[in-house]
Amino acid sequence: MSGISQAFFARLMAQLSPFEGTLAIAVSGGRDSMALCLLADGWARAQGHRIVALTVDHGLRDGSADEALRVGQWLSNQRIEHHVLRWTGPKPKTRIQEKAREARYELLTGWCRENGVGDLALAHQLEDQAETFVMRLRRGSGPDGLAGMSAIVERGGVRIVRPLLGVSRSALAMTLEEHDQEWLDDPSNRNRAFERVRIRESISTLAGAGYPPEDLSRTAAAFGHLRILAETQTQALLGGACRVHGAGYAEINMEVLATAPRLIAMRALACVAACIGSAAYRADRRKLSSLYDWVCDRREGKSFCLARCRFQKSKNGLIVSRENRGLPKQRLGNEILWDGRFRLQTNVIGAEYVMVGPLGRDGWAEVVAADAGVRETCIPYPARLVLPAIRDFRGVREVPHISFRRPGIGQQTIIQRVEFSPRNKLSAQGFCLAPKVSCTIS
Repeated sequence: MSGISQAFFARLMAQLSPFEGTLAIAVSGGRDSMALCLLADGWARAQGHRIVALTVDHGLRDGSADEALRVGQWLSNQRIEHHVLRWTGPKPKTRIQEKAREARYELLTGWCRENGVGDLALAHQLEDQAETFVMRLRRGSGPDGLAGMSAIVERGGVRIVRPLLGVSRSALAMTLEEHDQEWLDDPSNRNRAFERVRIRESISTLAGAGYPPEDLSRTAAAFGHLRILAETQTQALLGGACRVHGAGYAEINMEVLATAPRLIAMRALACVAACIGSAAYRADRRKLSSLYDWVCDRREGKSFCLARCRFQKSKNGLIVSRENRGLPKQRLGNEILWDGRFRLQTNVIGAEYVMVGPLGRDGWAEVVAADAGVRETCIPYPARLVLPAIRDFRGVREVPHISFRRPGIGQQTIIQRVEFSPRNKLSAQGFCLAPKVSCTIS
């Protein structure tokens, strides 16, 4: 077996196009990401683009900072721009890999947004896809989960691409050997306390029993085709039945929803809940089934809570808003993402004592007492209570969505811009299968 040629890699990238300007590469220094970075650099130079390598230092192990510097030196030798992003602050004691992964994505996509980079490439490869399939099969995932990782994902305005999902680990190792390039071995990849490490060890056993990674990956792709079909039907339903408002709530036409096939309607409800609640994971299928039954039964109660959302029946349809619990209070910065839903750009000069949190019932009463005109807002009552409100030592200062500023502060505002920017958008990139190129490199 030989390594991956630039021509082969160019075909992989062509199936994930278009790319515009700079492409960011997440580079841990391991075999897969180093191979991706070298291949992407050659591709970018040939295309007239440029790449920038980003390494996240989680600070979870002694020597991680030195490893990041070592990666930087390797890339400097290749004339590749490199930046180290550090995960600062207290580290978790439990669910370490999950929380480190979330922090890594936030750092990487945050850097891309701040620097005007629209595409971020990750080095997940064929064996990673097979491991993901086995992990999800073991957990009892449905067809969506068994589709594995998507070749394209949108996150916070950044397009994440995985060009190597059809490429084997051994082909990537051979690529580095042909480039005479070293790589790092992360000791956490041998720590059996982590589920993925145990699954990785089982993959060789499965291969010996007649289930090689290539077959597992192809099975995931079959589920991927089913997922794409279901997503297409769900998007058509949402287009005719749902409207998302900038104040962070949605309206659903229950009549249209009730006439759709049950499974597609349940998917639509899950999409709306993921958007409005901005949770990291989709709602449980059994709970979604109960929600669907509640929606279709007009005799049932007026509200139903699921996935951090409150579903409320009205004479005009179904109102979906963020549930009024678990909402954070935090200090302002130049730009913050509050509750994973609202992105606020602020003028924080002299505002060290100012916080943002949910308006709540008490806040709404305070606002109405100061300006009775806010009652005219068309925002449904449950959605008002979970709007971001700016408070100082005197109480509610500003609520941008209802154009409220406390009397006496004049035209001076702390919030310069606020937009609903949920983790999961209804119009987000759907599931995308890995490029259809053979992983056998001759």
